[in-house]
Amino acid sequence: DSPETACVQDDIVHDDIAPMIQFTQGVGSVWIKDSNVDILFSVNDDGSGVREIQCDRNGSGTFQNCGTNVSYTNLSENANYLLVVRATDKAGNQADPQQLNWRPDFTPPTVTFNSTPAAITADVTPDFTFTGNDLGSGIASYECKIDDAEYAPCTSPSSLSGLADGNHTYSVRAIDGVGHVYPPASFSWVQDTMAPTIAFTQTPQAIENSMTATFAFTVVAGDLQSFECSLDGGAYQMCTSPQTLTNLADGNHTFSVIGRDAAMNASAPISYSWLVDTVPPTISFSETPQPIENTHNAT
Repeated sequence: DSPETACVQDDIVHDDIAPMIQFTQGVGSVWIKDSNVDILFSVNDDGSGVREIQCDRNGSGTFQNCGTNVSYTNLSENANYLLVVRATDKAGNQADPQQLNWRPDFTPPTVTFNSTPAAITADVTPDFTFTGNDLGSGIASYECKIDDAEYAPCTSPSSLSGLADGNHTYSVRAIDGVGHVYPPASFSWVQDTMAPTIAFTQTPQAIENSMTATFAFTVVAGDLQSFECSLDGGAYQMCTSPQTLTNLADGNHTFSVIGRDAAMNASAPISYSWLVDTVPPTISFSETPQPIENTHNAT
């Protein structure tokens, strides 16, 4: 009989499926707020197993062997960062490169008021408009508050109502895409809806024989910014106290005054009426004695 050799065998693994790459930790969006970041990813291959993992840390096309944890430190604001990962299994299958790109944003947004009420106003529904500015991730939302209330979401324009008279402060802050919050922009004003009260302190007599009349007037309650005067129903015009009128015609006259405070609240008008009479009466004899009378009596 011819001799037989020992049986020789070998195992062959058929693998035509590339490895799977999946980022598991790092940046959740294009914008980040940290200057240091650790990028973690997993590489799985259920066939022949992973042979090589390579990373391109700056998107230049140059790959180097790397682990599944890639760290970046001292990142520059608004710079573009790109990490590309590729993997090859032991059968030579290469996974499609997976990439992650991001930009750091370290600067909070700012807010500027475009319109506000006057510093002192009678407006009980003041309006505000404002604009946020962010050179990085952009404005994500606004939050506003009045006086000591809590911040709440808001938009521009914003209208207020139900405020009591007095001092108020409206604050607005912007939140950017990575969560930065800048110190709020604030505006303070005084709401004043109470009109002043005024009174005459000097007037002419009820009947005057002068073509000139002097009036004096003052505020007795509230604040005062200005006076406006009117003669005989004419248009109100700015005036001051005392006010002297001249060249008045004979007849009845009425002088009226209103006061306004800094919020332009108008007082109730005060008025005074009097008669100018500069024409003396005329008289004539209706009965006289004869030029020559022989009596001691004369009518």
